[in-house]
Amino acid sequence: MASVASRSVQVQAVEYLKRKTTGQQKSDPLYKEERCLASTSFRNGIKKQNIRKLYEHQSLNDEN
Repeated sequence: MASVASRSVQVQAVEYLKRKTTGQQKSDPLYKEERCLASTSFRNGIKKQNIRKLYEHQSLNDEN
C-alpha cells in the first residue's frame, strides 16, 4: 500500500511540475522581454542625451 501511495505522490509531483512549466511559458510572453529591452534602450538614450548636454555645457563653460 505504501508504494501505491508514494507512486501517487510522485505522479502528482510530476503533473504539478508540468503544469507549472507550461503555466510559466504562457504567462511569460515574448513581448514582456521586448518591453524590457525597449525600456532599457530608452533609458540608455536618455543617459546619452544627458551626457552630450553635460559635455556641451562643460565646453561652453571652458570657453568663457
